[in-house]
Amino acid sequence: MAVDIGSEATDRPAEDVNPNYTFILSASPASKSGIITSVDVWATTDMSGLKIATFYRPDPSGHPNNFTARAVQTIGDVTAGSKQTIPNLSIAVEIGDYIGFIWTGGSLDAGTSFGDNIWWKSGDRTDCDDFEFSITTDNTRSVGGYITTPIAGSPVVPAVVALDLI
Repeated sequence: MAVDIGSEATDRPAEDVNPNYTFILSASPASKSGIITSVDVWATTDMSGLKIATFYRPDPSGHPNNFTARAVQTIGDVTAGSKQTIPNLSIAVEIGDYIGFIWTGGSLDAGTSFGDNIWWKSGDRTDCDDFEFSITTDNTRSVGGYITTPIAGSPVVPAVVALDLI
C-alpha cells in the first residue's frame, strides 16, 4: 500500500547522518484530512529520539520557504535494516500538509535525484510558527505515513493535541 503522505520507506542508496535537524518532505503532501495512524521508516543505523510532525505553509503562495507545525508525536527508537512500521499514532493532518521529522541519534536512508525536495533546519522545529527553512532539491528520505479519515459525525480527538500557535 502506498503512503498517503511523505516518501515510501525503502532501502535507498545513501544515508542521512544528520540527527538534530528538522526535515520536511515535499513528496506526497496530504491529499486528505484526518489522522496519521502509522508511519513507515527505514533507518540505516538504529535511530533514537524520532519525532514525526505535520507542517503547513502559512503563505499559500509557498514563498518564502516558511512552515508552521500542526501536530507532533514522539516515536522514540527505530531499528535499522528494514522498513519499520510504527502503529498506534494520532497526528493531526490537513489537506496539503507535509510530513516532517527529527531524530537525535543514528541515521536514516536517503536518496537523491528523485524529483522531490526536502526543507531542513538545525534543531527541533516541530513546534515552529511561520519559520523559514532551507531547501535541498532532488532529495528525499525514507519516511511516509498513512492517514485515516474519520467517519462523518464521529468525534475524533487526536491523542496528540494540534499546536495552537495563534
